[in-house]
Amino acid sequence: MSRLVIGPEGFVDLRRSPPAEKEAVNGWAPENGQPPPVAVPITVPPKPEPETLPGRQKDTSGLERPEMPVLAPATTKPKGLVRINSVSGPECYALVTQAQFEKFGKFEWQSNRQGKMYRVDEKGETKWLHRIAARCFRSDRFVVFRNGDERLLVPSNLQVVASKEKMHEMKRNARLAAAGR
Repeated sequence: MSRLVIGPEGFVDLRRSPPAEKEAVNGWAPENGQPPPVAVPITVPPKPEPETLPGRQKDTSGLERPEMPVLAPATTKPKGLVRINSVSGPECYALVTQAQFEKFGKFEWQSNRQGKMYRVDEKGETKWLHRIAARCFRSDRFVVFRNGDERLLVPSNLQVVASKEKMHEMKRNARLAAAGR
């Protein structure tokens, strides 16, 4: 048998490859004197034709309507913590209780690079979300996060202290507790 030449396109180049000299299919050739193999007929059952072709239904014919309208169950308010997302600045969020969300969720909160959320009221004053959640309205007081997570603004995680030293001490204790020491 002669050698097949594959062209630059990746196909057999019929101009350089001569045609076969013998007709042979799976080892059978007319010169062998054996009877040709019998072809086995393969029957495929025809697919049933639909009565109508699928399409867009433009009227309500054939549709079943329920006797009464179906009422969806009333959704309950989620229990536990709810997330307040910042609307501008770095992507940031705070976790609050449902009662806090009803108070604070109606405002658009912005965020700074440290992850704290704030808003500017009508008077131009900056209101910090963690200070409002802790009910800390005096400027000489500081808010401490008891477990060290500054995104968790539930009342049990917030504490107001009078000095920076106390704030730094509680922050250090929270870090050590989170590290397991």
